[in-house]
Amino acid sequence: MATYIGKRIVPVHCGKWDMAKAYEMLSIVLDETSGDSYIARRAVPVGTAITDTHYWMLHSLYSQQIKDMSDQLAATEQRIVADNNATVQAIREDNRATKEHIDSSLVQTTEELTGTVNNARSAMTAQKAEFDQTAQQLNTRMDEVLSAGTGDGSTEIADARVDGNGHTYDSLGTHIRSLVTDQNQKRNKLEGKLDRMLVEVQVSNNFMDPERLDQDSWFPEDYKGHYVSVNPTGTISGSSATDMYAFCGNWDIRGLGLSGKSIVCNYSIRFLSLTKTPLSPGNLNRQVGECITILTTTGGAAKGTDIQLPEFDENEFPYLNFTIQYWENCALFGGENPFYMSEKTPYAAFDVDEYAVKVVAPEGIVISDVVEQIRKHELPPEKASFFRMVSSTNLFNRADDGITPLWAYGSQWQISDLYCGTKLIRIPESRKIITNFRFRGLSAYTNEDEIAYEGTPEDRSRVCPETTAVTSSQTEGYPGQVYDLSGISDRFKFIRLWIYKSGFATQDAKGWYLADAENYKESLWEDYFEPYYLIKSEYIPGYKTSELIDDVGFVKTGDPVSALANDAGYLTEAFEKVAITPQNSDRIMLLGDSYTESSFTVRGKAYINKLSLFSDYVFENMALSGDIYYGNIDRIRTGAQQYGLSFEEARPKFAMMCCFTNDIKTLTADQYADALRRACEEVIGRGVIPIICTEYHAVGNVPNIVSVNEQVAREYGCPCWDIASIVQIVRGTDHAPYWGGSHAGTRPNALQSDNYEKFLETLERPHHSIKLFRLRDSYAETDIADLMFHTNEERAQLFREICVGHTMLADPAMVDNCTSAQTTRENSEYAKLMKGTAVAFPKVALASVVIPGDYRSTKSLGLKLTADKAVRVYAKDISAGSYVRPRRHVRFDFTASVTNIPAVGDVYRCADFGNTNLTVAEIVMGQGDGDAIGYILCSGVSGNNSYDNHGGTLTKRSGSGDDTIEFTYKSVGYRADDLTAQELGGWTELTQADGEYKLSDAQLSTCIFRDRVDFLIVAEKAFNLTHIEADWYGSQSKIYIRKELNFLSNLARETDEWIGQPTFGEAGQEDAFWHVIPTTASDGCYPLGCSSLVEVDPENSISLTLNDVVLGLNNKFKSGTAILEVWARYFPEEYTDGSGNQITEDSYDYAVLKAETGMNNRPTSYVTLKERVNTHWKVVQFPIELTGGMYNYGFHLKLYSNKPLQIAKVSLKKE
Repeated sequence: MATYIGKRIVPVHCGKWDMAKAYEMLSIVLDETSGDSYIARRAVPVGTAITDTHYWMLHSLYSQQIKDMSDQLAATEQRIVADNNATVQAIREDNRATKEHIDSSLVQTTEELTGTVNNARSAMTAQKAEFDQTAQQLNTRMDEVLSAGTGDGSTEIADARVDGNGHTYDSLGTHIRSLVTDQNQKRNKLEGKLDRMLVEVQVSNNFMDPERLDQDSWFPEDYKGHYVSVNPTGTISGSSATDMYAFCGNWDIRGLGLSGKSIVCNYSIRFLSLTKTPLSPGNLNRQVGECITILTTTGGAAKGTDIQLPEFDENEFPYLNFTIQYWENCALFGGENPFYMSEKTPYAAFDVDEYAVKVVAPEGIVISDVVEQIRKHELPPEKASFFRMVSSTNLFNRADDGITPLWAYGSQWQISDLYCGTKLIRIPESRKIITNFRFRGLSAYTNEDEIAYEGTPEDRSRVCPETTAVTSSQTEGYPGQVYDLSGISDRFKFIRLWIYKSGFATQDAKGWYLADAENYKESLWEDYFEPYYLIKSEYIPGYKTSELIDDVGFVKTGDPVSALANDAGYLTEAFEKVAITPQNSDRIMLLGDSYTESSFTVRGKAYINKLSLFSDYVFENMALSGDIYYGNIDRIRTGAQQYGLSFEEARPKFAMMCCFTNDIKTLTADQYADALRRACEEVIGRGVIPIICTEYHAVGNVPNIVSVNEQVAREYGCPCWDIASIVQIVRGTDHAPYWGGSHAGTRPNALQSDNYEKFLETLERPHHSIKLFRLRDSYAETDIADLMFHTNEERAQLFREICVGHTMLADPAMVDNCTSAQTTRENSEYAKLMKGTAVAFPKVALASVVIPGDYRSTKSLGLKLTADKAVRVYAKDISAGSYVRPRRHVRFDFTASVTNIPAVGDVYRCADFGNTNLTVAEIVMGQGDGDAIGYILCSGVSGNNSYDNHGGTLTKRSGSGDDTIEFTYKSVGYRADDLTAQELGGWTELTQADGEYKLSDAQLSTCIFRDRVDFLIVAEKAFNLTHIEADWYGSQSKIYIRKELNFLSNLARETDEWIGQPTFGEAGQEDAFWHVIPTTASDGCYPLGCSSLVEVDPENSISLTLNDVVLGLNNKFKSGTAILEVWARYFPEEYTDGSGNQITEDSYDYAVLKAETGMNNRPTSYVTLKERVNTHWKVVQFPIELTGGMYNYGFHLKLYSNKPLQIAKVSLKKE
C-alpha cells in the first residue's frame, strides 16, 4: 500500500495534556490547571513543559474570571437592600448591553470565518477583554450597592429575572449565570465551525511564510540589484549595487525556534545575518552587538547546501535578513518561483516545495481526513482540485528489495560472484533511460512476472517471460549515459539491469537512481518515494500572480492552468534594465601557481592575457608563485587581492583551477584529489563554476593527473580541460633563453594559451560584459574608417586589451633572454576602473560590450563614461561605410546552334526590352543552364533587378556575331571583374544627450552584432578613463549553448595515414616527397618525432595531391570526413631593438596558416581554410569532407601563410 510521506496536515485533539507523553505536530491538548488549550508547533518530546513556546502555542483561553463573577453575584443576591431600584435598573441595562454585545460579537465572528485562525483567535481574545471589562464594571457596581444599603428592591429584582424572550428565571443570579453558559456554548460551537471551515495545512518544510516579511522595510525595486555587506568582524556595512545579487528584506522568525538549527534554501545565499531591528535603505549599518553575522564576505552558500545557524535568542534578534544570487524568476521580485527556506533538506536538495500556509476551503467544502484519503488514494475531486500529486522521478526502488541474485542474459541465467540483477523496472514513456550507477548490460521483458529458476546453476535452466537482449553482455553502462530503447518493440514494457556487486556499498551510500532520460533531476539524485500530495502553488496566499486569482489564492473560475494561460497580463514579456560595468561583467578567474602568475613575459603577454585578447569574457588572475589549492582557498577566504582584486570583488562566473606541480610535491595523488575537491566546493559555494585544468608542466604525469581531474569533474558536474595531453606532443626541447627555468616565457607560453583556447571556445557566450582596448601603435595614424573589424581576431590585430594582472619582465628587451631577468608586478587595469582609478588610453580606445539579448529583445542601449578629455563616441554600424553596389547585367544562355559567337562591343536588341540597345560586355564559355555552351552578358538595362527566365531571340544591331541568336535562358548576371571585395560597415558617430551616447531605434538593428556592440572612443590626444558603463534595457532572451570538445590528435587515430611522408627529410637536403629543402629550428625545438621544418609565407608554399583511390572514393558519394592536421608555429625574429616583427608589448605575434583544398586541377573548386598560430608549436586541425566531386579528380592541398610560418608535420587521416 502507498504511504503518505510528510508532516501532519490536520490538527488532532488529544485530550488532557500529559508531560509524560510525546505529541505530533498540530496536536491540541487541554491544560487542566489553567483551562487553556495549546497546539503543538512541531513534534513534542516526552518531558516538555506546556510553557515551552518552542514546542507549544496558545490555542484558546478558558474564561475563569466569568466564573468568579457569577459566584460573587449568587452570594450577594440576598444582601441587596432597599434603595436599589435605580441600581437594579442599571444592572438590567448593563446585562442587556452585555448580551447585545455578545450577540454582535458572535455575528461579527461568524462573518469572519473565512479569515485566518489568527484573526479568529484575536477576535476571541478581544471578547475576553470585553468580558473582563464588564466584570469589573459589575463588581464596582455591586460594591456601590453594598455601600448604599437602601430599600428592598423586590420589584426590580423580579423584573430582572425576566430575559429578552420573556422567560422568567428562579433568581437574578440564575439568569446571569445562564448568560455565561450560553456564551460558552456559542464559543464552543464557533470553534467547532472554525475547525471545519479553516485548517492550517503544513505540507512543506518551508518556514518562509510571506506574512513574516517585514513590509515596513521591504522595497523590492530598491533591493533588486543590491547586496548588503555582512562582515566577519561582526558588523554590517551598508549596500552596494550589482546585478548579480538582491537583498531580500527582513523576516520575523520569532516562534520558529531556529536557534542552533541547520537550514537550506532554494537560492544561493551570499550574505546572511540576524539583527535586533529591521534593516532599511536609510539604516543598513550595524555595529558589533547589534547583529549576528552568519554568511559574510568570507563565504556564501550554494542552493540546497546546509547553513548552520548559531545559538541565539530569537526575541533579542528576531529579524533574519539575507542577500541572494539574483534570478528574475524569484517570487520575492515578481517572478514565479516561490522562495524557500527550511530546517532540513527536502526530498531533493535542488527541487524544493512551495510554501503552503493556510488553505481556506470554498463554500460547502469541508477539509477533513485528508491524510487518510491521501494514503488510500481516495482524495475527492473537490479536494484534489487544490492539491497536486508529487512523485519521484526515480523509477528504481532499491529499498523495496530491488536487487535479485540473478544475473541474466538472453535465455540464460546464473548466480555470479561478480554480478546480480535488478528487479523488473517499467520502461519510461520516452523509452530512454539514464542512471547514476554503472551496470553490465540490460534485457527487456514483455511483462512483470518475476523469473522463476530451479535446480543448480549448472542446469542453466529457467522459466521466464519473453525477453530480448538490448545490450551485449560485453557492453557496459555508465552514469549519466542515455540509453535509447525505442528501437525494440513496444510490447516490451520492463527492463532488468545487471549490476556489479563490487560497487554496492559505495552506491548504497550515494543512492541508486534510474529515470526517464527526458524527465530527471539535474543533480541525478533523488530518493525513491511513493506519490503524495502537496498544495498547488495556484492556491498559495501571498503569491497572487494574476487578476484571475482571488485574494485567498484560488483561481476564480475554470481550470487554473488554462485560466492563467489565457490571462494576457500574466504572460506579458518582462523588460529589465542592466547597467553593464567592469564591476559586473562575466569573468573567468584563474587560480594557480607561478605558471599562471607568469613572471617571464612581456607586459600584457602572459598566457592569461593571450586568452583574454580573443575572448568576450573578462579575465582576472589570482595565481601566486609556489601556491597549492589549499593556499588558493585561503586567499579566497581572506580576501587577498593578488592583482588589485579579490575573488569576492571579481565575482567570476567561472574559475579555472590550474594547480598541480606544487601540490604533488607535498601531497599524494589522492590528497591532491581531495585538495581539488575542497577548492571546487569553495568556489561552487560562492556561486562560481569551476573548470578543472591540467597544467602544461604535468606532462610527466599525464595519465594520473588527467584521470584524477576527470574524476573530480564528474563528481561536481563541471568542465575538465586537459591541455597536458596535447602539450606532450608539441612542447619539444626547451630553449633555455625563452624560459625562466620551467616557466614559459612569451614565446613558449603559447603552449598554454593556444590549447586552453580550444576549450574556451566551447563555453557559452557571456551574459553581459564590457572589455576595453587600446589602439596598437602601428595603427596610430590610421583613419577611423579603416579601423573596421568583424571578428575577435580582426579586433586583436588592431587593438590590444588593457592589462589583465600578472607578473612580468621589468625590461621588455629581455623577452628572448628571460632566464635570469628581473620581474615586476602589474595589477589588473579592470580592477583600477572598478575602484575609480584612472586608466590611460591613446587617442583611440575601443569598448566591446556584450548585452543580455540581441537587437530584437533590446529596447534601448547607451554608453556613459567619465574621461579627462573631450571625446567623440562612435558605434560600429553594418549599414555605414563606403558600400558600392555591384553592377548588374543581363545574361543570355546560348547553345551550339550559334555559329559566330558575338564579340565584346557587339550590340543586340531583345523584344523583352523594346528598342533598348544591349551591348555585349563579356562572353563566358563552358557554363550555362541546361544544354547551353556559354552565356552572353549585356549592359544597357538599368533599374532592373529581376527578369523572366524564359527563352527568346537576340537581334543584332551591329558587330560580328550571328544576326540572330536563340537564347534558352535569361536572368540577372554579373562580371567577375566588377565584383571586388568590399569592407561592409563603418563607424557612426553618436550624439551625447544627458551624459549618454545612445543608439537610436534604427541603429539597434544595425549596430548590435549578434549580442555585442563595439564603441570607438576618440580624443584629440591621449586621455584617461575613470568610469564606463553601458545601460541596456530589454528582455533577457539570450540562448546559451555550451559545446563539447572532443579533440584527438591524428597521432592517436588508428586510421591509415594518407600522406606518404607526414614529416620532412634531412635539413639542407631536397625532400623528394615534398619537393622542398627543409631547414633547422634555430632554437632546436621540434614537436614529437620531427627533426626539420619547412617555412612558408604568402609567396612560398608546399603542396601535394592524393588520388581518389588513396582516399577510398570508389564511387561518387560522400566517403566521410578526414582530419587535416598541421603542426606549425609563428617564429618572429629574436629581439634586438623592437623593430620589424620582433616581440614587444605592442606587437601582434600571430600568423595565419592557410590550407587551400579542393578537387585536383579544378581551381574553381579550391577553398581556403585558415587558423591563427602563435609563437610555439600548435596542433592545427581542419575537417575535410570527402565528397563525390573528388572522384576521378583526387584531392588538392596547398599550405601557405600571411607571414613567415614554420611547419613541422602534415597529416591526413580519416576521422
